[in-house]
Amino acid sequence: MNGKDLVAGALEIADKILSEAKDSDVLDDDRLIEELAKACQGLENIKNRATLRTKNGTNQAFPIKEAAENLEEAWEDARNGNGTRELAAMAAQFSDTADALAMGLRNRTVIMT
Repeated sequence: MNGKDLVAGALEIADKILSEAKDSDVLDDDRLIEELAKACQGLENIKNRATLRTKNGTNQAFPIKEAAENLEEAWEDARNGNGTRELAAMAAQFSDTADALAMGLRNRTVIMT
């Protein structure tokens, strides 16, 4: 598994949560949905970067997969009626991690041989 796979997995989880959140009455905070949408768009923009297929890229991408899994767990808790405070925190963590990954990959180039 390389960084590209990790980003794709995180993006799949986040897209699923985003579509469920838009159709659900669990969230009444549009700001949270916008934050998730922005993070997903940022991941879409970098998911095919060659850097992600390197060892360093995989190491950089690992936190986004972990953040997506935490977000998924918080979403399940929120759907089960445990409140949205943890969901908001995990969404912020996911967004921050996606931004950090995008910034980390911004000026990196890789020559694949």
